[in-house]
Parts: sequence; structure tokens; C-alpha cells
Amino acid sequence: MPRQLLAALVAAACLLAPGRGVAQEGGAVVDLQVTDGETGEPLPGAMVKLDGVPRAVSDTLGRVLLSGLVPGRHLMDVLMVGRRPVSPEIEIIGGETLALEVVLDPESVMLDPVEVTGTRHQGGGGSAYHGAGRYFDRDAILRTGARKLSELLVMVGVLQPNGTMRRPNCRPRVYADGILIGGMTYPMAPPAKG
Repeated sequence: MPRQLLAALVAAACLLAPGRGVAQEGGAVVDLQVTDGETGEPLPGAMVKLDGVPRAVSDTLGRVLLSGLVPGRHLMDVLMVGRRPVSPEIEIIGGETLALEVVLDPESVMLDPVEVTGTRHQGGGGSAYHGAGRYFDRDAILRTGARKLSELLVMVGVLQPNGTMRRPNCRPRVYADGILIGGMTYPMAPPAKG
């Protein structure tokens, strides 16, 4: 008798579980390709929700395969930080595969302010070589016309225009206006005092 009761409970649970019976008998499938709106390349790491429930993350090829879905209309959300979300309404039919491509365009993201603290090193004015480095004060940085730190690092020869280090085994210690940016864990001489 306990074995029959257990079988009845399992059968009841399968029938009451949302979508379980449909998934095993002709459930619908969505084959999704997520691509970058600028390059057209596959976009890994995009979260896919179906009817508000997180279901998957796109793989390294930008692919997501959702199977065993309940046929009918569904709202799909495809989200990624730094990308404009896309929310198509889809209709899927049991036993069929819906092939779908979603294109995510870049979108600026406002980040919360970050408080930066550092120590000020007093050095000579302008740009100068001191020991193992080259140091720029505020006026020297402004004179370069660089609008981003990456532009400045390319101008002074630390980075290549593609963003890679010119000498991969050399890691610069970056001071901006006498304040250390980032924390390097190896010793490096601070600027000499004027």
C-alpha cells in the first residue's frame, strides 16, 4: 500500500506542477541568438527571462536554447549591463522550435558616485622623469588635451592605441595630479620632492 500511495503522490505532483506535463509532451522550444548591435558579433553573458523568470544566460557563441516551454504568448526579456534591454512578445507552438535573433545595442549606464582617496606626492612642476617613471601634474595633464585616462596613457606611450600595454611585463603606477590611481602591490619610487 505505501508504494501505491507514493506513486499516486508523484503522479499528482507531475500533474499540478506548472508546465511539466506540457514540457514532456510536445513542449515548445526557443533557439535564441544574441548579437552585438554595433559589430553583429555573438554576445555572451546576456540574461534571458521568460515571463519575468530568469531562464538562461547566453553562452560564448551568444546562444540560448530554451526547451520544454508552455505553448502560447510569452514576454521575453533579454538584458545585459551596458546594453539597451529588448523585450519581444513571442508566440510559441508546442512541438515546434522558434528561431529568434535579438540585437542588443550599447547604452550608457549611470553609475553611483565612487569616493576615491589617495595620498598626494609633491613633485616638481609639469612633466618630469623621476627614477622609474614619468609624472604629470594637473597643468601638464590639461595641456595634453586628453579627455580620458586611456588617451593620456596612449599619448605618453604606456598603452598602444588598441589598449594593450606596450611592455606587458611593465605595470605603471599612475598618479593623477599627485594622487595614486589604483593600488599596485610592488614598490616603486614616488616622485622626488621639488
